[in-house]
Amino acid sequence: MSEEASVRNEVGGVVAGSVVQAGSVTGDVYIAATSRDQPIPRQLLAVPPHFVGRAAELAQLTASLDSSAKAAGTVLISALAGAGGIGKTALALCWAHRNLDQFPDGQLFVDLQGFSPAGAANGPGGGGARVPRRVRD
Repeated sequence: MSEEASVRNEVGGVVAGSVVQAGSVTGDVYIAATSRDQPIPRQLLAVPPHFVGRAAELAQLTASLDSSAKAAGTVLISALAGAGGIGKTALALCWAHRNLDQFPDGQLFVDLQGFSPAGAANGPGGGGARVPRRVRD
């Protein structure tokens, strides 16, 4: 073969999982992902080192999760509200680390930068770029 007609095997872009090379395919092709092919996201920040108190709020979050677990097919979404700097993120991280076993499919963390010196707050859907693609699709 001449240099111009040579075959090159290259993968373009970001690949998470297996790559299949095929010259000619007839019929259907099914590729099933296994748990080994898809890493479990573990995106939580570390537990804040000086988190104290908030026992009532931690218990309330746990009670909410426990009550939703009793209803089959229920997805629990919780929101923590309050002024900037009062410890909402610290509370959420402390609770999440204490309950990792309740979320075996992984944990995601998206900083919406509502009170971040790093920049303006993200609008609706603004944090999606940091959520793994297979979760968004």
